[in-house]
Amino acid sequence: MEFEYPLFYPCSSKTNWQGLEKQANTLLGLPNEDRETYSKPLIDIDGKYYFVIQPEVSELVDLSLCVPFDSIEFPPVKLT
Repeated sequence: MEFEYPLFYPCSSKTNWQGLEKQANTLLGLPNEDRETYSKPLIDIDGKYYFVIQPEVSELVDLSLCVPFDSIEFPPVKLT
């Protein structure tokens, strides 16, 4: 099945997101696997974390559970 990247995987918790981040860093051979280096989390209006999936880390999750970006509701941003 073909997917259009990036994909967005809904995480069950911040800890789940952090675990995927560390796995991605290891998979890609990135330094500082204790730091966020692959991606930053997307956090929706309800505080749910989403892990950004690119082809090189797609083996880490079940892609059928990913959601389209447009379905994620973000909190309003105040521009000053």
